[in-house]
Amino acid sequence: MDLMELYRETAKRLSRIDLDSLFRGFSPLRFAVYSGNECCLDGELIEKPAAFVANTSVEYEGGQVAIWDVSHGIGDLDEFAASMVHEMFHGFQNLSGESRYPDENAALRDYVYSAKNVSLKLKEAELMRNIVENGDKASCDTLLSMRKRRLMDFPFEYRYEAATEQIEGTANYIELAALFAIAPEKAAMRWKRLFERILDPKEYFPIRIVSYLTGAAFIECANRMGGPDFDTFKNEPYAVEAVTEAPAYEGNIETDPAVSQAMESFIDETKRIIEAAVEKNDVVLNERRRLASVNIWDARRLGDLVTSNFFVAYIDDGEWKPLYGDFVVELDGEYIKKVYRR
Repeated sequence: MDLMELYRETAKRLSRIDLDSLFRGFSPLRFAVYSGNECCLDGELIEKPAAFVANTSVEYEGGQVAIWDVSHGIGDLDEFAASMVHEMFHGFQNLSGESRYPDENAALRDYVYSAKNVSLKLKEAELMRNIVENGDKASCDTLLSMRKRRLMDFPFEYRYEAATEQIEGTANYIELAALFAIAPEKAAMRWKRLFERILDPKEYFPIRIVSYLTGAAFIECANRMGGPDFDTFKNEPYAVEAVTEAPAYEGNIETDPAVSQAMESFIDETKRIIEAAVEKNDVVLNERRRLASVNIWDARRLGDLVTSNFFVAYIDDGEWKPLYGDFVVELDGEYIKKVYRR
């Protein structure tokens, strides 16, 4: 399918969704599909703008444009259109002054994986499935109290997860709601797969990825149990606001052996990746530069060494400079000391 046809098919599906019904004030944004240097924006073929990188929402011509790189295909058209709504929602967040973004650099330095934290999260996942799939409202109070306990016992980790759920979990929830408007049966299957994933301990390492799913599930549960409105822009992440009045869970937190095993495997794999890159010693940057960004999607950390797949970016003379490839980055606070190619 060429870009023009893909754009038209996507626009046709987007026209069937009442975005304001999904989140108060949400309305369609411009969108673009691109491959290589060719791009279709507003139904017209143009040369791909330099600002169009990856699948996201970017500032362009004074507004936000949702973009998607279709170089490697798109799969199902209905699900693709819903994914475009996900990126439009990120643009809407930007335009609305959303401020509850996670501090990814702080998380790289300070987030500590805990088998007890993840074990409790796994119990929350079971409760959320019962609430959504079985209408088990008796699980609602327990869910809130477990989350309140984690907020108290693991405050930095919970707040990072809550902020990630706020930005990406909400966008994922909107994507699923958009898919339901286009193809209800496909949305039902996506929800089924979502719960299968959040009940798998291996999905919690690294923690950022599963937060897309737990955030969407928590919003759906809150909607069903009459929680506070999620479709407003406030100061606190929704997952913090919703547990404010809840009593903390007082039961014992038993470590799930499957969680411990998954965490150990994740740590071992992280060591293997990082130590192999350092031993290879293919250094592509050996000068102190301020870190601009690593690929936070699946970044791993071992001491001052961090993995970054596909790219790493730094600031040089006030300009954003990318390096493309898979790397291990040695950090000194907010600065890069050295970059190893993997």
